Amino acid sequence: MLLTLTFLCVFSYMAGLIDAAVGGGGLIQIPALFSALPHIPA
Repeated sequence: MLLTLTFLCVFSYMAGLIDAAVGGGGLIQIPALFSALPHIPA
């Protein structure tokens, strides 16, 4: 659980940086969410 939370925090931070600079942070955050939580339905 802690590893998953850390993974998602790191990728959300990276997505925020990219989103602030050029936009499109969702292109990083959405695949990270799907790979970290595959058992949760979209």
